[in-house]
Amino acid sequence: MNITNINGVVNVGDGNIVNAEFADLSRVLSELRKRLSVESEISEEARLDVLSDLDGLSSQLQKPNPNTTVIRTLWEGVKAVASVGSAVSVMEKAAHLISPLIK
Repeated sequence: MNITNINGVVNVGDGNIVNAEFADLSRVLSELRKRLSVESEISEEARLDVLSDLDGLSSQLQKPNPNTTVIRTLWEGVKAVASVGSAVSVMEKAAHLISPLIK
């Protein structure tokens, strides 16, 4: 995995640029995305919705000052779908890491 830090902005893996403060959260969201993309317990429509919400969260984490209202809204969409199958443990990690942003 390639991780580069330039002025507090981290390039994680496959070109994912993240504010250094949110690098751990970004990695967990990436893992959550991977698991949900193949999760058989959710419908195709729900899968598309949750993957889009995760992409939106990742975009917010690129900003020096992420929009907490947007993050809160996107996270609610993720929570509604993501607590299934192999995603449960990753979801718990993500919930812990995202909690400071949505308070």
